[in-house]
Amino acid sequence: MNEEARKKIVETAIDMFNKYGCKSVTMDQIASTLHISKRTLYENFDNKETLLLECLTQVHKELGRKRLDILKSSDEYFLMTLYIIRNETAQSMRYARILQDSETYYPELTQRLLKSFNDRFKLALTKLLSEAQSKGDLRDNVNLDEVVHILALSIKHSCINNIHSNKDQERIMREACYTYLRGMLSIDAIQRYDANEQKFKEAMKI
Repeated sequence: MNEEARKKIVETAIDMFNKYGCKSVTMDQIASTLHISKRTLYENFDNKETLLLECLTQVHKELGRKRLDILKSSDEYFLMTLYIIRNETAQSMRYARILQDSETYYPELTQRLLKSFNDRFKLALTKLLSEAQSKGDLRDNVNLDEVVHILALSIKHSCINNIHSNKDQERIMREACYTYLRGMLSIDAIQRYDANEQKFKEAMKI
């Protein structure tokens, strides 16, 4: 089977796992949906766990690609931080069920993979906030490790408790992150950022 067909299998499996749950979907159902034989499916993926791992890898690669695009989009660190949080929140909501199910039912399979991608998300945020702090835009007593940890946990908690993507919940989550981040600004930076408040709120879609 060519690479394009293999990609189609993964895309279909992601949709099915995310809609019906990783535990419920069988290899037979995936093959039937794709109108291919079960043998063809197993020639590409040894079992459902192997296919699920590839699905999760693709989901997180998509998040990573968008994150890199954002990091190249501006030299405004606060704005890029908001964009990354908006992207992470929206994508986590979009793939909420597959992300939650994989951790619940296949913890050993996903633990190392998820840790790797979560670490990259935290690293991106830490880099941006460190740059903002070096410019004097953040208050002196801001603990960056603690801030990044809280933001990552907040996004994950929101994802876990909203298997079916909820636009109002996404907006509330983004608004909470925006308010939290704004509260860390130094006095000198507040006036400059407030002058661009509408721009930043548009970036977060709140």
